[in-house]
Amino acid sequence: MRDVENKTAFISGGVSGLGLGIAEVLMSAGMNVVVTYMSEDHRDAALTHLGAYSSRVHAIRLDVSDRSAVEQSVQEAEHIFGPIQLLCNNAAVSMFRSIDEATVEDIDWILGVNLSGTLNLISAVLPQMKAGGQGGHIVNVSSMAAVLGSPAEYVDYAASKGAIDTLTIGRDQGVVGVDGEMLETFGALVRFAAAKANR
Repeated sequence: MRDVENKTAFISGGVSGLGLGIAEVLMSAGMNVVVTYMSEDHRDAALTHLGAYSSRVHAIRLDVSDRSAVEQSVQEAEHIFGPIQLLCNNAAVSMFRSIDEATVEDIDWILGVNLSGTLNLISAVLPQMKAGGQGGHIVNVSSMAAVLGSPAEYVDYAASKGAIDTLTIGRDQGVVGVDGEMLETFGALVRFAAAKANR
């Protein structure tokens, strides 16, 4: 995307770390940005940080693993700023422990947010991107953990990001006017401990 002035971006997990940085850059370039959050403390800190762009940002509390809530949040975003031209799937969670220490609930939570959440947002946003006639761009944030496997640390997280890689590489080539790309992170600032508290 080159002409971003007054266009709309939707960033899941956009109130801290990488997501907040992306939001700030996009707003400085003239975009309207919707950011999602789970922690009200992180939301408040982010909105204070982005105070110079207060007219260009809107925050929505969202559990991306909840498909109905995702659809409602996309409708809210479109009502506030208009059609979404850029979707950034950034929200992710993890737990630092070996896979043999993981419970079924842990794995469901990690895959639900990281993989199902990404698919939920793509499914909610892509139809209007195709129908709107302005095209669009989808960025799926992945991790080098997908390549390295993260043995004895967070294999389930790595597996979820490996699935994101496959999803992005194998995206539907028939989606005319909608581009997709993957952002591989390494050592990005994340708040996994805080995410666990909002589980």
